[in-house]
Amino acid sequence: MHINDQEVTTEQKEHCAVSMMRRMLDKFSQEKGIAFQNALIEFANSNVYNALFDFETGLWMEGPDYLRDMWEREKKDFG
Repeated sequence: MHINDQEVTTEQKEHCAVSMMRRMLDKFSQEKGIAFQNALIEFANSNVYNALFDFETGLWMEGPDYLRDMWEREKKDFG
């Protein structure tokens, strides 16, 4: 992927994905009153987690609210 004619490296994509995931899980765990680690384990077992780190999906470019919405829809549909 190129942004402003500069190649976005895998490391940069991973940093964006991890940062977004942390922001989403911080907010989720606070709102739900659960430990961050438990939220992380639950999220890491989801298809959305896999999609986030499959950089071809482009999910790493979205925001934490979008990521959470996708995850909550998955839990609702496959819960």
